[in-house]
Amino acid sequence: MTNLYWYHGLTIFGLVLIIFTLFKKKSIIDLFSFFLFVSALAYLCEVVILFVFNSYTYKPGLFADSIQESIYGHLVCNGFFWGGFTLLVAAFQLKYYWIFLISGFFMLVEEIFLKLGIYTHHWWRTYMTGIVVVVFLFITRKCFWIMKEEKHKLLRFTAFYLIAWLLLLGPSVILLILNKQHFGIGLNNNYFLDDILFDVPYHLILSLVYIFFINFLNKSYWEIAPFLVVLLSDYIMMRLNILTFNDGWNLFYLTQLRYLCLGLYIILEKHSLNIDSTRIT
Repeated sequence: MTNLYWYHGLTIFGLVLIIFTLFKKKSIIDLFSFFLFVSALAYLCEVVILFVFNSYTYKPGLFADSIQESIYGHLVCNGFFWGGFTLLVAAFQLKYYWIFLISGFFMLVEEIFLKLGIYTHHWWRTYMTGIVVVVFLFITRKCFWIMKEEKHKLLRFTAFYLIAWLLLLGPSVILLILNKQHFGIGLNNNYFLDDILFDVPYHLILSLVYIFFINFLNKSYWEIAPFLVVLLSDYIMMRLNILTFNDGWNLFYLTQLRYLCLGLYIILEKHSLNIDSTRIT
């Protein structure tokens, strides 16, 4: 069995948990938005741990470059495996003993991956994963309860800020590992890490545009503004040679993808995690 089978096994496991939770709880659009929120939060935390502090390396066995490998492992593990368990715990408000049991399961999986040689620690240790899982699950479980019972406006803005960031960054990172496009200003000698170190903060800034025009101003005629700002920003990045394209990919294709993601964001913002009504059940 190749390394990739193990990683995709985690993806399938996570997808089963997500589908089960959506089926049992019924409120699909709210839970989908919450899933994007917690996935974005997990991604952002691991960007710091994995790429800034170089704590460990994923080895799915798909690419030659180690950073490209870690980016792929980072995407499939945090998006589905972490996301699936987090959604399950939050939606069902599982008790603390379930959280500790899940933490133990995460540590077991990590040890298996270490023994198989498909994942490597640098300074990170397995017990740290256990602690992070417990803290992350407790925090996101509490966030879900606040959204449901207290309808906290600031938390909703934070959730949608991270959702916007994920919808902007996600396609860009996928295009990066497919060698279709690259953001970078020479922050690192590694081609892929150079992109991540620029791409992440760049899209965090662009996400503020979504929040300001769509969430804060909350008028339908302002919804065109993010389309224009994102297009202008990408065009400037391209003209400065910060954004480059490969293999026939270009700004027009990227813009269409951006607009699809922005359309999804507008739908989610209007119809989910609504502070005026309790939608999550």
